[in-house]
Amino acid sequence: METSISKKGLTSYISFVSFLIMLVTGIVLYFEPEGRVAYWTGWKLLGLTKPGWDHIHITSSVLFTCAAVYHLVLNWRVFISYLREKAGRALRLKAELVISLAVGIILVAGTIYNVPPFGSIVELSGSLKAMWIKSPSQEPPYGHAERSKLRVLAKKTGIDPEAAMVALRERGIEVSGDDEIFEDIAKRHGKNPMELFGLISYLIPKEEEQVKWTPRMVEERFEGTGIGNKELRWIMEDLGVDKSVWVPRLAGAGINAMSEETIRKTAKRNNMKPIEVLKTALIENYRPERE
Repeated sequence: METSISKKGLTSYISFVSFLIMLVTGIVLYFEPEGRVAYWTGWKLLGLTKPGWDHIHITSSVLFTCAAVYHLVLNWRVFISYLREKAGRALRLKAELVISLAVGIILVAGTIYNVPPFGSIVELSGSLKAMWIKSPSQEPPYGHAERSKLRVLAKKTGIDPEAAMVALRERGIEVSGDDEIFEDIAKRHGKNPMELFGLISYLIPKEEEQVKWTPRMVEERFEGTGIGNKELRWIMEDLGVDKSVWVPRLAGAGINAMSEETIRKTAKRNNMKPIEVLKTALIENYRPERE
């Protein structure tokens, strides 16, 4: 017995299924950790990594769009007829049309300019993403550090490349050379980049608290490393600067820094760039530039 397949019914079901997939993946994308954290820690949800969820969201969106367009093609005559019949009524719904367009414009503009409540929705997403970070070790030393060669990662963190290879080999991690990609080494041994870096992080030279930082030194050391996404207390802890030193410095410059808050949020609330917050914490009597 042959079963005929309805093209219209098939496209309708495909549209519905792809919409459900988009809905689920969209929710995951809303609270999944930032890329730098997800890649560094090897984050997974239901067995899927961040790229996995991202890719499914993209392909389901494409499928939904294709199904919607094909559905429109199949029903083109009905659609045109409907528009003609409702044209007169549509003219009587000018107010509704204007309001709908206004809502769309307000949504786009409000999101771009970070106006409440749209900005609050985005900020909530950022807060949910930040909740995945429980310790400084979950933050990579710089953006996409996992894709760096071992030699580059070692030098950027102050570790001698030769010492890094020796330390890894002593722990059963085979490394053919310091030009190997750090992430590839980790995957080959069933680890994520964070775990692998933990095996050599003890080789990072400790900063002296009495280091006299200058604005230029802070910029050369931290600009472009994604410090805005890190908590200030973690950076100060890594640098060996006591809380009794940097907290009064911020207060003296009129900077209100809340506990367990990223540098970017502190900077935004005080109308300055993240690097300026860090300079103020590290440099005595520094007066930050405000935007």
